[in-house]
Amino acid sequence: MVAVVNETLKRVLTALIVLPLAITGIFWDFQHYLAFSVIVLIASILMALELLSIAEIKMIRVYKIISVASVSLILLSVYLSTFRSDNIHGELILFILILSTIIIFLFETFQNSYRLTLEIVSIHILVLVYCGVAISYLLKLQSISPYDLLYVWLITWMTDTGAYFSGKYLGKHRLNLKASPNKTLEGFIGGIFFSLLSGVLLVFLLPQQYSADRSSFYSWPVLIPVTVLFAVISIFGDLAESIMKRSGGVKDSRSYIPGHGGVLDVMDSLVYTVPLFYFLQILLKKS
Repeated sequence: MVAVVNETLKRVLTALIVLPLAITGIFWDFQHYLAFSVIVLIASILMALELLSIAEIKMIRVYKIISVASVSLILLSVYLSTFRSDNIHGELILFILILSTIIIFLFETFQNSYRLTLEIVSIHILVLVYCGVAISYLLKLQSISPYDLLYVWLITWMTDTGAYFSGKYLGKHRLNLKASPNKTLEGFIGGIFFSLLSGVLLVFLLPQQYSADRSSFYSWPVLIPVTVLFAVISIFGDLAESIMKRSGGVKDSRSYIPGHGGVLDVMDSLVYTVPLFYFLQILLKKS
């Protein structure tokens, strides 16, 4: 019981520190949100290193410098694209992906064993897509509207928070998922409930910023079911990361963040929700 209370206290204290910093970063429009972009870049690098460390546990050879440099270049290209009117960054991302993969194959030709070469290349591509391309949509969504980014970040975070507390204190019916044996039906429902509640409150408190005239997403008939859908996607993102960790036989990717684990543990759901939310807003946004 003491351990549970301590873990809960760590989560609450971390939230009290991170929450105001995150909101400040999202809305601080200095040099095209430079501070937020730097934070996202650092998070992406740490995510890449954590994911590569899981591969190392499985005795898979990794090329950290190439992978981290490639992830950094992807984020840099997306950030710089906010100053330009063309879409060259999209071509540049593909170029980085292809060139870095070729380089890794080149390094592999000088190895004594090729038994895990396909796994090595696959891990590299996963890192670039997961920690580079997907995370870059945080910057792309912010360039459309910081309020859109705030919304998807809030409902994703509240899904995780609601699922944690509901499962920890009310959970009785386990879902029996091998990826995450401690997940419960109560946690699943609690995550969706808190996500929907926080989303509705945000739209209610800031009606001008979340007007249906700006985006059809914020009309009530769309907002409620789609927010529930994104809560489910957020839970899936957490499960997907659990699969990665179990594949490497680790509980947390790292222990940088008290009560949460590593950066990968914190960002796992955003990898899925933010890109999907970005494309949805492109479809629903009104001119």
